[in-house]
Amino acid sequence: MAIAVVAAGCGSAKDARRHDLNAYVQRVNAVEDAAAVEWRRVQTAYATIGRGKLTAKKLAMLEHAPLAIDKLHAKLGAIPAPPVARKLRVSLLRLLDGDREVASELVTFVHYVTAVAPLQRDVALATKGLQATLKQKQKRAVQEATLDAFAARAGEIAQREGALTPPPALVPWAREQRDRALQLRTGAQDVRDGIAHNDRTLAARGLTELRDAAAQQSVTAADREAILAYNARVVRMRRLAAAVAREQHRLSVEYT
Repeated sequence: MAIAVVAAGCGSAKDARRHDLNAYVQRVNAVEDAAAVEWRRVQTAYATIGRGKLTAKKLAMLEHAPLAIDKLHAKLGAIPAPPVARKLRVSLLRLLDGDREVASELVTFVHYVTAVAPLQRDVALATKGLQATLKQKQKRAVQEATLDAFAARAGEIAQREGALTPPPALVPWAREQRDRALQLRTGAQDVRDGIAHNDRTLAARGLTELRDAAAQQSVTAADREAILAYNARVVRMRRLAAAVAREQHRLSVEYT
């Protein structure tokens, strides 16, 4: 983000402050110009999310983004600002802090989604297979073995999902998905035990648990919370960028 210098004056104290401001701005712009290529890579990395397959190269670019922002932040932070430019300096560094936070969260997001997507597919396929099996008139031993296998698989998926680290915005959704896998496991165990002990009440309860877990809506309260959290992040970044723009405008008006 290049910052505009202001017009030169003719020897007053205000002109001295203007000179200091311009000297600071020129140093900032020089640092940002030197980082332009790396910064474009950061922007390209952001743009790759959700567009085509995430290759190892794209992931490496994305993982490098926080480091690139840290490097730029350190260089800009090392430039001493004259009194007139201190508020601008604070705004610039806050904007980079926000960029860094978002970049780190995006890395976590990509790693999480990449890991959780196969687990979500596995639980969907296993549930569909179990439903098909339960509709058939199988021997009790076959039904019990099928339910045992499904319960074990659902429990394994819940454990693996629980070991993942979701980004903050997806924590509620991640918890829902793990709870859903656990509910599927419990439902299968209850149906198995109901069949094994001729307990129709227990078997019916298990079937209800399985049906409820399998029929969870695709858009849940947790999904909506994730969307709201992301929207709040976007609004915050816009506010930080607006604060930089406002300070630039104020300095331009005051020292022109």
